[in-house]
Amino acid sequence: MKKIIICLFLIVSLVIFPVQIAIAQGVQANTTVFVVRHAEKASNIGDPPLSDFGKKRAETLARILSQSGASAVFSTDTLRTRQTAKNYADAKGINIEKYDSETEVCNKIKSEHTGEKVLVVGHSNMVPRILEACGVKSAPSINNEYNNLFVMTIPVTGSSSLIHLKYEIQQD
Repeated sequence: MKKIIICLFLIVSLVIFPVQIAIAQGVQANTTVFVVRHAEKASNIGDPPLSDFGKKRAETLARILSQSGASAVFSTDTLRTRQTAKNYADAKGINIEKYDSETEVCNKIKSEHTGEKVLVVGHSNMVPRILEACGVKSAPSINNEYNNLFVMTIPVTGSSSLIHLKYEIQQD
């Protein structure tokens, strides 16, 4: 029994000690970015709000990400993107930060949110460009779909990686 306890102590020490050294040396962790297109809009005229269906999708997104730990939220300055981000941001007490371009949001994430988890809401033409600007090679197009949830990992060194998920509206 004593040998088992010593072995467990050694194993735990081998795992924890390098992590403690990395933290002490200021080694940064990967950055995780959740990227979505805004939810369904009420019309194609002007700067429309979300449709009722879009509001339900935004609520679903907030529930899906509720345990994600995202500590920053970015949105373009359109009503539909802000409304898509709002439920999550409000639930976490986070201000929504506005961005104008793919390069701007990626630079801001890399310079001000390294090692954090971040939500970015954009448009159908911007989402693939955001992924590519942040280092994903050959980002998929999303065409007219609203149910894409991309989970991008930006490592301290090396290429970004991507997980492409779909999320459907959860009815109450």
